[in-house]
Amino acid sequence: MLVEGGVSPSSRVSTRSLMYVLCTFLFAVGSYILTPFFAIYVSDSLGFGLAFAGSLITIKIVVQRGLSIVGGALSDQYPSHQVAMLGVAARCFSYLLLAINPTEVTLVLSAVLNGVGSALFHPSVRKLLFLPYKDNDALLQKVIVWRSMSLNTGTAIGPVIGSLLISEHFSAACIAIAAIYACSVVVFIGARAETDDQARPTPMPLSVNTVRQAISLQVLSVLKLQFAFIFLYSHLEYLLPVFVEQTFSTKMVAAMFMVNSFVVILLQSKIAKLALGANAIQLSLVVVFGLLYLASEISDDRFYWAPAALLLGVVVFSVFEIACSFRVDYQLTKVSDDSLSGTVFGCASAIAALAFLLANAVNYWLYEWLGFANLWASYLGLCSLAFLFSYISNKEKF
Repeated sequence: MLVEGGVSPSSRVSTRSLMYVLCTFLFAVGSYILTPFFAIYVSDSLGFGLAFAGSLITIKIVVQRGLSIVGGALSDQYPSHQVAMLGVAARCFSYLLLAINPTEVTLVLSAVLNGVGSALFHPSVRKLLFLPYKDNDALLQKVIVWRSMSLNTGTAIGPVIGSLLISEHFSAACIAIAAIYACSVVVFIGARAETDDQARPTPMPLSVNTVRQAISLQVLSVLKLQFAFIFLYSHLEYLLPVFVEQTFSTKMVAAMFMVNSFVVILLQSKIAKLALGANAIQLSLVVVFGLLYLASEISDDRFYWAPAALLLGVVVFSVFEIACSFRVDYQLTKVSDDSLSGTVFGCASAIAALAFLLANAVNYWLYEWLGFANLWASYLGLCSLAFLFSYISNKEKF
């Protein structure tokens, strides 16, 4: 059997797949030069305030995740390779726009284009990487891990570049990001899939019925996990960087993202093989919010203990991230229809958009009302109750 991507399920990982992994790495580097510092730069350096910065992040995420259904469906209709390249081009233009003049209008327009680029890129590349290995568990697990490692390696390198450029050379940083995306286009051209046109499953037109057909009961179960995962993961991209910058420093923000990335890179394969259950995942969240609460309470009195508590919390959070993201990618690949796999990945991203939208709105309101220490304490209580309920009712193994 030959599938889109051009390899037999029984063969080794193809060179073309490795080039898609490289494209994913470049995409991540470009994204994370700015992402960790975006809310801080917009609210403080540009003076637009935290609420506007949060709105921009929400716009980007909602467009990215919401339009991912369209992006995924397009990858079912047309060569996924071409759809992904179009997404990279949209991202490139969004950062060139920021380099010219970061006004309120250009910031909003850039956020929209940024989201469109991701909506086209990620479902298409997931399909190109995962679908050829659907019938080979070992290779499927391998490409899922490699994709995650490439994303997180880019996430580790990006903030280092950003910490050197953003505050003093914002326009130069945006031009550098655009150049990275241009390099990704070159790699895509080199990896052009010769089998795109002849090997794709028979496409189905995008409609409400198509989406309904794509979401089976098995897919729906995975989408529920995706929603919960992204709701909690949203802290890493919005309030947590603000908390760390206010409590410690901008350099600690970069350190936080680097620790997260390196833990995911080093432990991705091991955690994926463990296949942690719901109890272990929920317990990890209890530890995370407990450590964040501790860091917020002791930051003034015991400076060296506070960063240690924060970074340990990031390490445990990374384990939670690995376990959930692997489960989502692996299970969605296994339970989706080949002809609708792009749409399924797009639906997963749309569900994530709802989670981000709700999380950012709720967390900003809670932050304004409670402050950081009480916010972390509230999540600590909720996650503790969820863990106890799951453990008592299911008795699931860790």
